[in-house]
Amino acid sequence: MKNKKLLYIFIFIFIFIFIPILYMFSGCEIKSNGDLLIISSPDNKVINYYEYNITKKTQKKIYSINKTCYPTATLSDDNKILYFTKSDEQGYPQLFERNLSTNEEKQLTSKEGNNIINVDFLKINYNNDLIYLRTVQENHRNFNLSIYDIKSNKFKVLDEDENDLSNQFFDFTNSSNSMLVFQNSVQEEFNLMDAANKSKNLNFSPNNNIVLKDENGKDEKVYDSIKNNIIDVSVSPNKQSTIILTGEIVNLSEHKFKKQILLKDLNNNNEPESILSTMESYQNITKLCFSKDGEGFYFVASENSNQYNLYYYDLKNKTTLPVLKVDNENILDCIAIHK
Repeated sequence: MKNKKLLYIFIFIFIFIFIPILYMFSGCEIKSNGDLLIISSPDNKVINYYEYNITKKTQKKIYSINKTCYPTATLSDDNKILYFTKSDEQGYPQLFERNLSTNEEKQLTSKEGNNIINVDFLKINYNNDLIYLRTVQENHRNFNLSIYDIKSNKFKVLDEDENDLSNQFFDFTNSSNSMLVFQNSVQEEFNLMDAANKSKNLNFSPNNNIVLKDENGKDEKVYDSIKNNIIDVSVSPNKQSTIILTGEIVNLSEHKFKKQILLKDLNNNNEPESILSTMESYQNITKLCFSKDGEGFYFVASENSNQYNLYYYDLKNKTTLPVLKVDNENILDCIAIHK
């Protein structure tokens, strides 16, 4: 009888105490699978590329190079080819590929061959072996979207005759074969800057159109616009929502700026929801990317120092977890592989 009472007590404790604790800890785990491509730097002169295994929590350096331009990259489907940007012999940031097994390196775009003087923001379409790039054409002041076909080595600028509408930010998701693009007018932005200089109110926000495109760059749907200074964007794998990193000046003389991550439901015209802000937990937030499963997102931020680390935000539980700190290096970017 005594043993039976003890058994009941144990069951009670297990159900009402231990199980909630287990749920609490399991809710804080990162459920996303797949790997991340991490770009970091020890001194802002050298750029290191790491492959980070989320499940095993291990990192492997796959390449290191002197910084010559804004560093951005993506990996092939088998993780054997690194596509990245660096300045060519003429000093123009272009697209390169590096075979990580043989260390063979090849330049894929150029000013002479493609009329391109700048390449950045790479995304890859694994199904069709396409790389999407944000590019600047010679004698243009706006950003165009371009497509590089890996199999045929052909390069195409979308809307190459457009010189005002600028594709400022974009993201591609392989699971839905869709690209989300944020566009604004260069002329409108210049007009806003001119007005801001005259009024001394530098908190101006251009109007950004949100456009869903298919894998070939053709418009599928035009959503409502958003009026913010955008720093980075990432679309969910099911293309139903997007996270947007925005910034605004709080006090220019004191160098105070506010950055926040907004979550926007693309199925309605409601105002985006503020998820994280530098006025709350972080000194600075610089980059973000949706996880492969869409249940959360990774972001690069600093807390109370100049150290930039990688964090994960769980959208369901509204919790944040530290993910990766690279010793003596600042993380610059995080790219979800196979998203």
